[in-house]
Amino acid sequence: MTLIEAMIAGKRIKRKPWDEFITIDKEYISLPPGDILADDWETEPVTVSITREQFDAAWYQARITSPCSYDNLYQILVRELKLGETR
Repeated sequence: MTLIEAMIAGKRIKRKPWDEFITIDKEYISLPPGDILADDWETEPVTVSITREQFDAAWYQARITSPCSYDNLYQILVRELKLGETR
């Protein structure tokens, strides 16, 4: 993704060859032109832990919502598990 796309995500970011994620001040960017124009930026992944009981309860709730497409099922599971915004 581009630098702007990565910054819009609101997470720490890095380029693929870098070892660590960084936070960039959106008002002042001090990067070489090659980094600014690169399209290999990535955002820091978010890890969550849930129990089997939480997943089973969310799955049950998602299944009783009808009609249910796969995209709708995904959104319901994310909501039920309180995982934040859906993609």
